[in-house]
Amino acid sequence: MRLLAASALQTQKCTLGCPVLDKLLRGGLPCGLLIELAGEATAAKTQTCFQAMLCTQLSQEKGGLRGSSLYIYTEGDPPTKRLQELAELHPLMRDKPLSSILDNIFVERGIDTGEDLLHCLQKIPALMAKTTDLPLRTVVIDSVGHIFRDAGTATNAGTGTYRDRTGVLFQIAALMKQLATQHNLLLLVCNQVYDFVDGQSSRAHQQGGLAPMVSSGRLLRSSLGKHMIAEVVS
Repeated sequence: MRLLAASALQTQKCTLGCPVLDKLLRGGLPCGLLIELAGEATAAKTQTCFQAMLCTQLSQEKGGLRGSSLYIYTEGDPPTKRLQELAELHPLMRDKPLSSILDNIFVERGIDTGEDLLHCLQKIPALMAKTTDLPLRTVVIDSVGHIFRDAGTATNAGTGTYRDRTGVLFQIAALMKQLATQHNLLLLVCNQVYDFVDGQSSRAHQQGGLAPMVSSGRLLRSSLGKHMIAEVVS
């Protein structure tokens, strides 16, 4: 996990509903920052995002943000059934009707290109103006890497050349940081990692300000880390 656009100031945090994770994060996930969750498949990235969206609805006294969430899914049909199952079994949600919980999580699908994602992010301020009961406090993008990694396929042909895609990616990163800081949002981005093979698996490899990640003895990097990460915060 990497925190972006760091500030030395105290910031509001959202619990994940797990004392172990909250302790690791020094109280929970911080608002006002762009946060990347990077890991291999089945590393529970989406599960962690679901936890954050559910806990967003909790009162501030319980460690939540008393807000609603926007879930932007780019990989086909969103796993809403898994979200519903988690909401039904979540120990902190037992006093809330399931329909009320799910009504406070907006799902955006059909995001096939970088331009689609950019347009969706541009609509967030208007959505915030409409959510008056529980204000929009958390935005999850699952994932940014997918639409750029698969660029050039039939469904992503609109992303254009590598140069065009890179320009759109930087626009998306800048807008996400702007939304997080200006509106004090909890903004989570999921990304896959890829193997880094250099024939020296025993030596940690570092690119720029990114700390190396190791899984099962293999060196891994976030698929979009060098584009999205400006500063790593320990």
